[in-house]
Amino acid sequence: MQQIETIAGMKAACRSAKQAGKRLGLVPTMGALHAGHLSLVRAAKSRYDEGESNYVDVTSVECEALAAERKLIRSRTEGLLATVRLVGALGGGWAADEPPAR
Repeated sequence: MQQIETIAGMKAACRSAKQAGKRLGLVPTMGALHAGHLSLVRAAKSRYDEGESNYVDVTSVECEALAAERKLIRSRTEGLLATVRLVGALGGGWAADEPPAR
């Protein structure tokens, strides 16, 4: 993986890939890499090195990665809510009308 930050760098990378007979995979970011970007990098590397992919494939992978992140967040939220319900069922927790403990 190569991080390119200038137009000249992008042109040089394109020339180099073209001379080597390879296709260049591009994963645009807004300056910070996250798990979704990294999954796109892996997908682009494997597909573009083989020379068989298009933008729709990469976008599709990005959508799948975001859906997986949302599912993970929902699962973690449900786990935390279950813990709160369990503590309440066991007699723990607080009520708004109770005075604070001293």
